[in-house]
Amino acid sequence: MDLDCIVILQDRMLRELIARYIESSRITVKCCVDSGPEALSALTVYSPALIIIGPPVHEMIVRSIADKLNSNHPQARVLLLASEHTSVSWPKQHKNQLIDILSYQERPEAIINSIAANFQISKPSSSYKTTVLDELSAREREILNFIGLALTSKDIANQLYISERTVETHRRNICRKLGVRGVSLMRQAALLSQQEENKP
Repeated sequence: MDLDCIVILQDRMLRELIARYIESSRITVKCCVDSGPEALSALTVYSPALIIIGPPVHEMIVRSIADKLNSNHPQARVLLLASEHTSVSWPKQHKNQLIDILSYQERPEAIINSIAANFQISKPSSSYKTTVLDELSAREREILNFIGLALTSKDIANQLYISERTVETHRRNICRKLGVRGVSLMRQAALLSQQEENKP
């Protein structure tokens, strides 16, 4: 079964990583949009079966999405992603649309497993590539992997025999290149990256 999906996330890199990952399970991502007003426009243009929404997103946008789905796409289902700093709640009157609330800290398989519990989808193919990470240098990828292991800049500097200041510079460059802000989002990007590198 092919499944049409919209991904609504603020951070470009995470939008692309999640979209690429779930597309390997025969889920067609119709569009990836910012969590602003264009999210509502996407619901008008497309008729998705699934909407993945992650923070930061304003509570009024979430309520507007829920109302629009209820009136225009009552069969559509929603998967919410929450971070340790911000949470997203779904209106109780539309709870039948919500399939799950997951943490950003979960492995990517958790997203697929949650979707699979509600839709018939296949496992991700081994040919999936996270090409959005190609923007990073070899050293930046190495540091991103250490970030995924929750190492501090000082720990990374000790591991790589470089200065802590150099690690901080690399971290800033990683954030700039991938459009990610904050340690928790960098950690999630690192986990998605490691997931792909470990595939056979």
